[in-house]
Amino acid sequence: MIKKIKKELLKNPQALLERTLELEAELIKLRKNYSRAIKYMRIALRRIDPNKVRQQLNKEFYELYKSYYHKSTHQKATEQLLQDPSWHLYCKLDPMLARLKTPKAFKEKFNSLKKKLTVKI
Repeated sequence: MIKKIKKELLKNPQALLERTLELEAELIKLRKNYSRAIKYMRIALRRIDPNKVRQQLNKEFYELYKSYYHKSTHQKATEQLLQDPSWHLYCKLDPMLARLKTPKAFKEKFNSLKKKLTVKI
């Protein structure tokens, strides 16, 4: 498969260049739409009860961190979580989550949410 792709690229480098430019244009368009969506989401969230939004974000953070922490260490889970695009979205929506940077902080937040969420169930 790789040999076939290499042969095709050597035969037609112009197609590769055109495809690369096309993908870059699409990426720029997606970045614009993403920033616009974040802007309008903040406006929409102002109309909702802030306590409910924070509770929901905490639940989302808990589920996301739990998925990365499964069969792993807090260090590895933190590294993977900081690269996740949904994490960046949560940080923009809740500044308290954006302050979490170290594995120790993530671990404490995760454990506190774990206690809160298991008590409510």
